[in-house]
Amino acid sequence: MKRYSKTVTETEMGLLKFIQDGELQIFTSNELKQQLTNWSKIDLQVSVEKLINANFLSRIQRALYCLPTFRDEYIIGQYLMPDGAVAYWSALHRMA
Repeated sequence: MKRYSKTVTETEMGLLKFIQDGELQIFTSNELKQQLTNWSKIDLQVSVEKLINANFLSRIQRALYCLPTFRDEYIIGQYLMPDGAVAYWSALHRMA
């Protein structure tokens, strides 16, 4: 695994600004690539990896990222298991 420095360039800051301005709390690499058509796949991967190493983004699993402050377990669960459902106990206790 490559190690990237914790120094963030203007390019990475531009990507982070795009993510924050678009209010992308949680996203996949494919969703980013669809919106950033002028970026190559490799440049996008490298920039995301640098933002993760600098603690500006968090990796949930391969190709799934979120902002470090994002903690909604139901939305994260929806990304992890798109065909899943919230059980009765969880739904009832979420409302309480």
